[in-house]
Amino acid sequence: MTSTWPQMAMNGEIHRIGVTITAPLRVARAHPGMVVCDGDDRVISLDLGDNGLKGTIPASINNLTALIYLRLPSNSLSSSVPSLDALTNLQILDLGFNFLSGGIPNMFGNMQSLIELG
Repeated sequence: MTSTWPQMAMNGEIHRIGVTITAPLRVARAHPGMVVCDGDDRVISLDLGDNGLKGTIPASINNLTALIYLRLPSNSLSSSVPSLDALTNLQILDLGFNFLSGGIPNMFGNMQSLIELG
């Protein structure tokens, strides 16, 4: 069964992030470790590893400016990594075991909070 990425609240608005999901998504707001929001309902942790995600990493992921932890490994994501320059709080980024192309973007060298890249 193919479905599209669920809607997410960002800055009080509902947005769709354009990723196709080929299996039931194992994400629920109450599920610890998958999507974690801070007290202001900003997403600070997004863990969608091994969820059958296909397509490109949407550029709108850069709108999650409070994000500290982003984990998308072991999916079928392709293309290059979009700009993540607005994610100035990002400490952990794991995109391993996908089908990403291109080199490591220069922006990672400017991310002063980043402590782990996988």
